[in-house]
Amino acid sequence: MFSFLRGRASKAFTLIELLVVVAIIALLVAVLLPGLAEARRAARQIQNIANIANYGTGCSAYAAEFKDLIWGYTWRAGFAAPTRFPGLNPAGATNDVQAAAFQAVDIIRRRSNPTYESFPIQPNWIPHVSYSHLPVIDYLTGRLPEPMIRSPFDRLRQEWAEALFPDPASVRARFNLPSERAPYSSSYQIVSATYTRDKFGASGGSLIQGETSNQYLYDPAGAGRTSRWRLGSRKLSDVKFPSQKIQIMEDIARHVGKVNYFFTHQFSQPTCGFFDGSVRAVPTRNVNRGGYLTANNAVSRAFINYEASPTLGYDIWPDSSGLRGQGRDGFHRWTVGGLSGIDAGSGEPYR
Repeated sequence: MFSFLRGRASKAFTLIELLVVVAIIALLVAVLLPGLAEARRAARQIQNIANIANYGTGCSAYAAEFKDLIWGYTWRAGFAAPTRFPGLNPAGATNDVQAAAFQAVDIIRRRSNPTYESFPIQPNWIPHVSYSHLPVIDYLTGRLPEPMIRSPFDRLRQEWAEALFPDPASVRARFNLPSERAPYSSSYQIVSATYTRDKFGASGGSLIQGETSNQYLYDPAGAGRTSRWRLGSRKLSDVKFPSQKIQIMEDIARHVGKVNYFFTHQFSQPTCGFFDGSVRAVPTRNVNRGGYLTANNAVSRAFINYEASPTLGYDIWPDSSGLRGQGRDGFHRWTVGGLSGIDAGSGEPYR
């Protein structure tokens, strides 16, 4: 009996064998995970490109339907517009910017999902600057916050979108946001030339960069509907170099590496949509420096001072103290010559 038992093969793993198996599994995981992560990143970038391409398609369709106009805010002070919300009729607006703000609120109330019909009027708001996507979504009969307006790499805005259910009014306090409109903001920035003039007039008037990256200054050179420098009403045919003029871009390049670079950083490579419908990642160092074109065709440099705001997804400038984000060129946000200018590629008019 004793001899018989000694002759049987043991079915149990030894501790050494178990450690070897664990080491092999760990090695396989270490080898495969980077590939899986890269595959996920590539899939997200494909969706990112598709989102931006949809804006280009919407722009072309809108221009074809509305006499060559680039989509944007259309409400003007003193003119009645169809709205079912009391207090939003632009006939009672004091100027065109306020009328546009009324239109933006009207869009959010009608298109929000979940419904947010009590969304408040936003004071001192120039909606063209960071919310030019709202008229696009309205034209495409989408819902807000439509996935199209969010980069798949933008986890913060994804959290906001999910938090809107079931009570959208609570999101501002929950995330300590500066305004109720933040959850309806976009990961993409529609460039200023789509709603501002290509150059200043002799009497002034236009939109320029404010003290920080999130501030703008508007001088209408007039009041209300008598203003000579209304925002909007730009035409698609005003674009002189559609394959070299950026229409929409990521203001933060989230798809390359582990660091999220603001578009003015030398290492940034935001994904950009051009007026010819193409979409590609463009290194900022290859983009022409931005500036304003004056009435006599002289170039006034445009500078952007980066303002970190982690609650809105704008992290500390990645170079040491963060102060190196000051005085950066305006690049595609402030293309020299506006719609007539060039962002990427050979040549740079007016320089």
